[in-house]
Amino acid sequence: MEGGGLAAADLHVPLHDGGVLMHKIGATMHDTCSLANAIPKLIKEMREESGQEFFGVEAWLEKSNTFLDFLCGNHTRNLPCDAFNRLFQKYLVENLGAEFDAAGQASGANARLGTCGKSVLRAISKIAHVGFGCHAKGDGIPFAMFLRDNYPHLTNRLVGRAELSKRQDWCLEMASIIFELVEALLAYNIKCLELG
Repeated sequence: MEGGGLAAADLHVPLHDGGVLMHKIGATMHDTCSLANAIPKLIKEMREESGQEFFGVEAWLEKSNTFLDFLCGNHTRNLPCDAFNRLFQKYLVENLGAEFDAAGQASGANARLGTCGKSVLRAISKIAHVGFGCHAKGDGIPFAMFLRDNYPHLTNRLVGRAELSKRQDWCLEMASIIFELVEALLAYNIKCLELG
């Protein structure tokens, strides 16, 4: 850095008005969890105490003390995804819960019926994902061969491993990819059930 030493420090953390003290904080940005939402309130309180201690109560009140608190855009874009998933699960339980229970009891202990859309997407990912990081008990390669022989216009190469390096929006991406594979997935699973 040009200047180095105190000049560089003064550029990034100005030494006037006390140097590195809490009252210098003017903004926070954080995710949406309860703890992250609580911390800016504490920082603001500590900032007030630091400012009052350094400048005096009256002088601190006379200063322009704007404090900005932002939610991270990457986190807030996922809130509608979570809200939709909760509403969808609630809808399934309220409108189809009895049918799910009856079908599960009729088919015996092997049935894996659930009302959680994200769980269904995870299960489909385990079945259909092929390539790096595929599940040891998954059907990625056999499903790819089934597609080649029966649905040559489709591929499972786009199906990723569920939630790998993703936030809540992975379910939207996965659902859009799987949507075209639903008919083939049903046919493949029926074929597997018919095996000796």
